[in-house]
Amino acid sequence: MITRQIPLHPGIPAHAANISDADEIRSALLQLEIPHPRSAIVLVGGASGIGWLEKFPMRKAVSIVARLAEETQSVVIDGGTQAGVMTEIGRQRKHRQFTFPLVGVVFDSLIMDEEPASVLDPNHTHFLLVPGQDWGDESAWIAKIATAMAGDRQSITVLINGGDISRADIE
Repeated sequence: MITRQIPLHPGIPAHAANISDADEIRSALLQLEIPHPRSAIVLVGGASGIGWLEKFPMRKAVSIVARLAEETQSVVIDGGTQAGVMTEIGRQRKHRQFTFPLVGVVFDSLIMDEEPASVLDPNHTHFLLVPGQDWGDESAWIAKIATAMAGDRQSITVLINGGDISRADIE
């Protein structure tokens, strides 16, 4: 496992860990100082192609998730990129000055091929970079990370909008 800082905002790096095995999840949570066990909210759903008519209800639904996370001080776990519900939860956290941890789980080859600041949502507090080559490769990892995060506490998955990858996330 490798931990590092990823510069997403000038002067404000995001904390990240590359993990290659499920046995490294707990160590990554400790090294990144992500508080756990803690209730976990997994947020999956529309990443791109959200139409104008769908944006208002998506934003409203994400707003409810953000308020719930803040009130319960749960950790929110999602795909961590600059798209759809992931961007919206980050925006809500920042603009409302919420303090809940927001953890993005991203397949590692994505940021090897692209500049991290152009792909990762800058309002996430932490990132776990997992093995993978394509969209959806992070889905099983999100579930494993949420399970480790929650421990003996509750966890829930919330689906807002979405397509084929969201269906795989739920399955």
